[in-house]
Amino acid sequence: MFALTNAFFGAAIANLTAGLADLLPAERRGVGFAVLQFTLALSGALGPLLVGTVSDVFGSLLYAFAALLVPAAISGLVVLRARSSYDAETART
Repeated sequence: MFALTNAFFGAAIANLTAGLADLLPAERRGVGFAVLQFTLALSGALGPLLVGTVSDVFGSLLYAFAALLVPAAISGLVVLRARSSYDAETART
């Protein structure tokens, strides 16, 4: 599951970054990419904290790594929800 999830995330990064560039007007693009980088750095820092906390509570790395599937699933659902309004948003900008 983790290999499949990482493969999907690896493929999605370039597409989502290009989509962000399409959605943001030129005068807001710098701030948009700064927020994106901040969010990626923050989530990258919280991942090990989540794994360590769950591992300490349950005493198992299996449960600790499985806990990462929850934020990954939520992120996927957010992207799927946002996909429905992408065409309307790009036409508006």
